[in-house]
Amino acid sequence: RRDNAFTEIMKSLYLIIACLQLFTVIQCSLTDEGIGVKGTNEHNSFGTARVNLEDGTVIEYGAIIITPCLVVTVADACNDSKAMEIWSGQRNCSTYEQLRLVSETYVQEDLCAAVTTKPFAFTGATQPVGTDFGDGFTENVTAVGCAPPYETINTATFNRVPLQACKDFYNDTTLGADVYCAECPIPASTCSAPRGNPIYSNGRAVGISNKVHPEKCATGGLVQFTLLSPYDEFIIEVFEKTQQKCNEQMICED
Repeated sequence: RRDNAFTEIMKSLYLIIACLQLFTVIQCSLTDEGIGVKGTNEHNSFGTARVNLEDGTVIEYGAIIITPCLVVTVADACNDSKAMEIWSGQRNCSTYEQLRLVSETYVQEDLCAAVTTKPFAFTGATQPVGTDFGDGFTENVTAVGCAPPYETINTATFNRVPLQACKDFYNDTTLGADVYCAECPIPASTCSAPRGNPIYSNGRAVGISNKVHPEKCATGGLVQFTLLSPYDEFIIEVFEKTQQKCNEQMICED
């Protein structure tokens, strides 16, 4: 009986060690080929939009904090939303520094501008990017976001490819100048990333992820990112429309 008990204990230990080794391999794969972990206050305009659907389901999207009261994400997040909240200053994917509810949303094509009920406070971990998006950026961009089941907020380098490649890949000839087409660095670790995750060029936010082909991603694929610069008039219009109310709230809080 003692021998049997000892054998069972050794089997259990072996299984535990094997699981730990597998977990380590999976985690390490995120640091290869341009994948890394977001720094403490790096890319601090990154946010998460948590959307409550009519049936009670909660879906998370990436987002960019543009001004203290204005956030952008993908249009579907706002079209399907019953209620939305924005997280900022995240150290990992399940915690946040600040939470703001959304009072109104504006949609233009693939982009949504969401206005919060109260402004985000400027901190080391929460820094709105402003409305100067510019047209020039590098051929490689850095994407920031969560990719379940990982708890860490990761960064990944995406390499730009011609727009025609995305038209062919998605069988969509309507894609235009607002699309940044890029190749997945490590397909398996980017397939589960939610839409709306920001991309940065030289530290400046230039767009958000919009489409990832679910079937083709695991074997290599292309991601459609929506650029912000073609939407600058729309974003600024929403900003100007809501700026006064936001400023009044900031003064009251001071």
